[in-house]
Amino acid sequence: MAASDASSAEDTLHPPKPVLTFRVGITGHRPKPAHLLPAEAQERVETVLRRTFENIDSALADVHKINADFYDVAPHRVRLVSGLAEGADQVAALLRPPGWALDAILPFPVETYKKDFERSALDETRNVVSEFEAACEKAATVLALPDIDDSTERDRGYVRLAHYLVRQVDLLIAVWDGKPAESAGGTGDVVHRAFRTGVPVVWISTTAALAEHNFFARMLSGFGTDALPEAPKVDCTHGALAVAITEIVSVPKDALFGLKSVQPRDAIGPSPGERLRTFLQEQWPRRSRSVAYDLFTHLIQRKKLRLTIPVPYLPDRLTEWDRFFNDAPTANALEARLRERLLPRYIWADQLAIDFANKYRTAYILSYLLAAVAVGIGAYAGLFAHASGKAIVLSWKGAEFLVEASILSFVGFLYAMVKKRNWHRKWLEYRALAEILRDVRFLAYLGEYGQIRPTNGSELAGTSWGLWYLRATVRELGLPSATLDGAFQDQLLRAVETHVIVEQLQYHYPNAMALGKTDKRLQAAVQWSFYIIISVLITVGLLLLTEEKGLLPDEIWTDIAAPFTTFCAVFLPALSAALASIRETADFEGFALRSERTAEALEELRTKIIPMARKTVSLDETASVLFATAQVLTEDLSTWLALYGRKRLDLRP
Repeated sequence: MAASDASSAEDTLHPPKPVLTFRVGITGHRPKPAHLLPAEAQERVETVLRRTFENIDSALADVHKINADFYDVAPHRVRLVSGLAEGADQVAALLRPPGWALDAILPFPVETYKKDFERSALDETRNVVSEFEAACEKAATVLALPDIDDSTERDRGYVRLAHYLVRQVDLLIAVWDGKPAESAGGTGDVVHRAFRTGVPVVWISTTAALAEHNFFARMLSGFGTDALPEAPKVDCTHGALAVAITEIVSVPKDALFGLKSVQPRDAIGPSPGERLRTFLQEQWPRRSRSVAYDLFTHLIQRKKLRLTIPVPYLPDRLTEWDRFFNDAPTANALEARLRERLLPRYIWADQLAIDFANKYRTAYILSYLLAAVAVGIGAYAGLFAHASGKAIVLSWKGAEFLVEASILSFVGFLYAMVKKRNWHRKWLEYRALAEILRDVRFLAYLGEYGQIRPTNGSELAGTSWGLWYLRATVRELGLPSATLDGAFQDQLLRAVETHVIVEQLQYHYPNAMALGKTDKRLQAAVQWSFYIIISVLITVGLLLLTEEKGLLPDEIWTDIAAPFTTFCAVFLPALSAALASIRETADFEGFALRSERTAEALEELRTKIIPMARKTVSLDETASVLFATAQVLTEDLSTWLALYGRKRLDLRP
C-alpha cells in the first residue's frame, strides 16, 4: 500500500482517548517521639487512610461512567506519589489499594537519601535502610532529584522535594497535626504550598485521631490568622472528596459566560464537551483534493504544482521523534510511554489540523477568485452578446445569469460548508493541541509541565477541551524513572537543542523567506493589476476621442474595442480586489514576521541560554531552558492564533 493512501482499516480509527488517571500525593510526619501516636490512634489513622483511598477509587469509577464518551474503556488508574520517608509516606505505600501504582520522588539520589534511614527518626539505634529499599522496590517509578552541592544546606533538598511533589499531584493527603513545620520542607510547608497552588488537601489530623469518636478525614478550606489550618467538621469522604475529584478530571463545562456578549456570534460555538467529542470521533484524513491554496501558493512561489495533497499512512509517522529519543537520556519506561501515548495523539491532532487547514484555505481562495470570475463572466457574456447582434442578446444574457448564479451559489455553498463543518475552528484548535502536545515530549523528561492545572472555568471553550486532553495525557505519562543529575540534564539539553530548537529553526527561517516572498509577489500582482486598469481606462479615453473624430471605424469600435475595454475595466478591478482579499486573509507578511521573530528567539536560546545552562548544570536552570523553549513555541502559536482567529470566511458585510 502506498504511504499516501489511508487503508480501509485506518478509516475506522479515531484519535486515542486517554485512560482516566489520577495522582494522589501523600505527606505526613516522620515517626519522631514528639509525633508518636498510641497504637489505637495509629490504627484509627490507618483506617481513615484506607477509607479515603477507597472513596477515591469509588469517585473515579463514578466519574468514569459519567465521562465514558471521553475516556478509554480501560479501568481508571491511580498513582500514589510519595517521598518514601519514614512514617506516613511508607504507611500509605503499604495501605494503597492493589491497583494503585507507586511513584517515588526522592530529594536526593538513592545512595545519598539512604543516609536518612541509617538512624530511624523514632529510634536512632535502629537502621531502617532495608525498609526504604523495600519501598523503592515496590515503586513503579523512582525519580531522584540531584544532590545538593553544599551538604550543610541539606534542608534545601527537602524544600525542593516539597515543591516538586506538589506540582505532580491532583490531590494531596496530609497526615498532620496542623502545626507549622519544624524545618524547611516539612509537612506544614507541603500543605501550605499545595493549598496556595490550588491542589485540594485532604487532612487527616493526628491530633483528632487521639479522640475515640468523631474522627474522619476533612477537606482543608484555608488558614486562620494564626496560620492554623481550617476545615469543616464534616467527613469529606461523604461528598466533598468526590466533588473535588469530579471537578479535576471531568470534561470542562461552558466557561466565561460573561464574555459571550463581546465575542462574535459564531466564535462561541459548541461547548467544550461537544468539541472534544467531535475531535475523538474524527477519522484519519484521506488524500486531499482541497488544493486551491496549495496551487495558489505554489504558483506564486514557482514550485511544482500538484492536483492532490498526499496524506501519510499513520504508522509511517510513528518514527518522527526517533532521533530525539535516540539522543535523549534514559528514563526507564518513559520513552515507551511517550511513543505509545503521546506521539499518536500528537500525530492525530497534527494531521487533522493540516487537513482542515487545506479545506478552509481552499474555501476562501475559491470564494474570492470565483467572485471575480463571476464578474468577468458577466462582462465577457456582454461582450459577445453585443458582438452577436440583437437576435441573440437575450440568449447570452440568459446564459450569463445562469453561469453567474451557479458560481455564486457554489460560493454560498462553500461558505455554508465552512460554517456547518467548522473547518476554520477545527483547524485552529487541532493545531493548538498538536503544538502543546509536541512540547510535552521534552518536558516529560523532567516531569515539569508548567501551570496546566484546571482554572475554575476561566478558559474559553476553544482552549479548555484541548487543555483537558493535555492534562489527561500528562497524568497518564507519569514521571521519568531516573536520577536527574548533571549528566542526565546535559544529555537532555543537547537533545532539545538538536531536535527541538535546531529543527524549528530549520522550519522557521525558510518559512519566513517563503511567506515574505509570497506576500511581495502577491502585492506586486495587485499593484500591476491597478496599473493595467489605469492603462485600460486611458486607452478607453483615447479610443473615445478617436471615435468622436471618426478616426476609428464604427464597427471596430462597436464590435471589438468598446466591449473589450469594458470587459477589462470591469473584470480587472474585481480580480485585483480578489487578490487583495486573499493577501489580507492569508496575511503572508504577518506570518513571515512571526516566523522570523520566533527564529530569532530560538537562536538566542541556542547560542546564549543553553550554553550557560550547560555550564552550571542546575536543575532550576535546565527546567528554565525547557520552559523557555516551550514558551517561545507557545507564544509563536498564540500569535498565530490571534492573527488568524479573527480571519474567518464570512459573506456578511
